[in-house]
This record gives sequence, C-alpha cells and structure tokens, in this order.
Amino acid sequence: MADLMLTPRNAWADLTVAEIPGATLKPSPTRHRVLFQARERELETRMKAAGMAAPPAILRARMMDDVALLRPGPDEWLIVSEAEISPKWHEIAGPGAIEISHGYAGIEWCGPRVMLALSAGCPLDLHESAFPVGMASRTLYGKSEMLLWRQDHARFHMEVARSYLSAILAFFGETARHLPQS
Repeated sequence: MADLMLTPRNAWADLTVAEIPGATLKPSPTRHRVLFQARERELETRMKAAGMAAPPAILRARMMDDVALLRPGPDEWLIVSEAEISPKWHEIAGPGAIEISHGYAGIEWCGPRVMLALSAGCPLDLHESAFPVGMASRTLYGKSEMLLWRQDHARFHMEVARSYLSAILAFFGETARHLPQS
C-alpha cells in the first residue's frame, strides 16, 4: 500500500485582505510554534543550564536565538520561530510541550495607522504607555481570540487559531470601510 502524505493547507489560501492606507496586514513568516507550561523558577533553571538569559516577565516577549519566547500567562509560554525549533528549545520546553504550528496563523500588522485599525476591534488600551514595545497579551479582535505582541512602535504580531483567521480578516475589511481616509 502506498504511503499517504498529507500536506496542511495554507491558512491564507483563498482569503483576501482589505487595504487601509497606513495600516498593512500580511501573513507572518512564522511557521513553528510550541506551547508549554512551566513555573518561572523551573524555566529559569532550564534556561540557565542551557546558557541562556532569564525568561521574560509575565505579559512580555523576548527574542533569543532567532526565536521569540512569549509569556501570555503566569505559567504559560509560547515559542515562535520562522525556522524549525531547535532541540535545545524543545529540551527547555520540557516533555509537556505541544506543537501547535498547524493550528495557528501569524499576522503582521504595521504602519502609522495600525493602532487605529487594531483599536477598532481590540478592547485593550494600545497606547504605548499602556501596551509598550515587548508586551504580549491574549485579547480579542472583533470576537476572535488572539495573542497580540507589540514588536515596535507601529508594528504588532498576532497569533490566531486558523479557524479565526477569516473572521479577523472580515473584521479588518469592515474596519477599512468605516475608518476615515486620511
């Protein structure tokens, strides 16, 4: 019998993205995601043993070795990477780590009007004094759950379940129709 090899469908296939002048939304090159739970001291010990810096504080993210480590909750951690996640990171994550890459899609938001576009559907205060660069939090966009990470003044990364991607893009389209064109 022949081997059956299934290839996951691209999350962005057949989806269109509305345009908002000054706010760009595009697929993230992120391809690999591992979710795990660990107490902070336990993770600090594992990372120190691997010769790495301490993990980020709660609701923060940090880039390390071309890998982003996000901490959206007290004992919750998410490793996000464009390249395959190295064995060192899998060892740090521990035996309870879950590979969630095929269930999620990454979205890059950038531009001078990105705050306006995000604020239309996100209940968080996204002003830099309340949501500074490096902050990462679970929240909503429209009615869809997401994990939002501020990477720069006018650049955000969003991780969403693939099943929510079309709803997020539809809400972005509605936002595009109602935002003032300036």
